[in-house]
Amino acid sequence: MQDEALDEVYYFLMERVIRKAREITKQQFAAYGNPVTVDQWILLKKIAEREGVSQKEVSDKTFKEPAAVTRTLDILDKKGFVSRQNAQGDRRKYHLYLTEAGRAVYNQLLPTVIAIRQAGIDDLSGDERASLKTVLKKMYSNLETY
Repeated sequence: MQDEALDEVYYFLMERVIRKAREITKQQFAAYGNPVTVDQWILLKKIAEREGVSQKEVSDKTFKEPAAVTRTLDILDKKGFVSRQNAQGDRRKYHLYLTEAGRAVYNQLLPTVIAIRQAGIDDLSGDERASLKTVLKKMYSNLETY
């Protein structure tokens, strides 16, 4: 493989898409008074997907550094959106849950997030969407074994 112009590099193109989606999400969240940041939303989403998930699992599954997850959870806890419950037998481990307020914010913002996701793939056919997902998963897998 030879060098390409930056605007043609797959990773740069993916980064550009991600940055645009984050920018739009931030703008849309402003309409709700910015109850959470995009990074806080990601943690709320992961906890909503599996209530009782551990802090380490959230870090692993969101590809975020443990210290960053801890700081973000501290903020979500102070906002009253997340509760931490000690795991039996391990005072260092917590299970994470959305509070009623956290669930309300999650439910309020979810349609907006879904709409933004949809906007990015609106003119892709079902086959193109499936292929894109397959390609991205393969790329990740390839890099895991690098």
